[in-house]
Parts: sequence; structure tokens; C-alpha cells
Amino acid sequence: MFFVEGWRWLEEALDMPHPPRCVLTVPGAARSAAESGLLARAQARALEFAEVSTEQLARLTENVNPPGVAALVEWRPSTLEALLDAQMAGGPSMLIALDGVGDPGNAGTIVRTADWFDVGGILFGEGSVEPSNSKTTRATMGSLFHLPVAVTDSLGPALERLRVGDYSIVGAALDGDDLGTFAWPDRCVLVVGSEANGIRPSVAGLLDKRVRIPSYGRAESLNVAVASALLMADWRRGHPGRAG
Repeated sequence: MFFVEGWRWLEEALDMPHPPRCVLTVPGAARSAAESGLLARAQARALEFAEVSTEQLARLTENVNPPGVAALVEWRPSTLEALLDAQMAGGPSMLIALDGVGDPGNAGTIVRTADWFDVGGILFGEGSVEPSNSKTTRATMGSLFHLPVAVTDSLGPALERLRVGDYSIVGAALDGDDLGTFAWPDRCVLVVGSEANGIRPSVAGLLDKRVRIPSYGRAESLNVAVASALLMADWRRGHPGRAG
């Protein structure tokens, strides 16, 4: 269980299948009509509802300037098998695997971007930040509740299992094929590593293909969340799905 903060997050929490464990709000704060409506819904649905001071909310949410409302939600990661089962229709599908992505902002942004491109799910491998880390959840902007997110402490065997499920394993690597001419598999797992070390050798040995985003300037590296977004967009361009 963890706290999520703000009106956008409260709306997401109220739309979850199970109700928030607790909703906290600061009394007397200025609210719009929509925000007052959300509070009324929260008071009716949450298992507990309480008014607290700004200082109390700041201590609970680790936010110096809390937005006036927070919800304690229960979230459970998916499993590798459930992620596979959800994608077994046989059509085009992309999954994202994080190999040692420890920065919570980057990991959360990758989840949010994957939601934008309707990626099938995310796999957090060992060395990666926990999906429920407060900074990670904040960076997902609610997408953590929209996508299957699984966690594994053995990424190599998990990738082997996905290969059996008809997925090609594609890694973002500086020695890969140029993105401009890269032929994306219809069903693939895109593996991204940390900016400092890239994909670990034990995982790199499992890759079926490698793809590289060409550099035209002098920057030493590309932010992993930005790189992931570019690669997801390129795959989706060749595999159009529903758009909204």
C-alpha cells in the first residue's frame, strides 16, 4: 500500500476495482466543483475518510507542498504468466523489460509512455527501482493502474519464458542496427538498461536483435526514458493499433 497525492490521482484511485483504504483531505482548502464532487465520491467509497492538517499530510506523503488530498491505495504487481496470458491472442504486441533502471523518475516515465503507446505490459528486472516507489508512482501519472506491471528478480529466465511465448527479445544497444532501417518483430520484448551501464552482459547474451538510436551531436548518451519513448513510437508506427 502507498499514498498517492492530488486530484488526478484521487480520480484514478476511485476508478480502481477495489476502493482506496483511506482518503485524507485538508479542510477549508479552496476546491473546484469537480474536486468537491471527487471528495463526495471518496467519502462514499473509501474504507476510511479523514480530515487532516497540511502538516500531517506533508509528513505522510513526503511532499513539502501537498496538494490537499491523498489516498492510501493497495496495488499488487502482475505476474509474468498473467502478462503472457493477456497477450496470447497472437497479434502484434510489445512488452518493455527494465534491466537495472534504478532512477524512479525514468522508470515511472517509461510506464507512462508505455501506456500512451498501448504497450502490453512492463517487466521490472533486478536492480530496477520498485514500481511502488513514491517517486516512481508519481511519475507514472496514473498509468501504473492502467498497465500490467510485473516484477522479477531473475530477468534472464523471464525473457526465456517470453521467448517461448513467441516474443523476440530486442535490446537497446549502442552496437545495434540503426533505428532508421531496423525491422521490428511483430511481437517483441524491448529491453532497456541503465544509462550508466546499459544492458547487463548476462541479459545481452539473450538478445535476438539489437537496435541503436543514431547520434548526431556530442552527447555521450540518451536518457533511458527518452530512448524508450523513441523506440516505442517507432515500433507502434509499423504496428498501428487503436488511436484516441
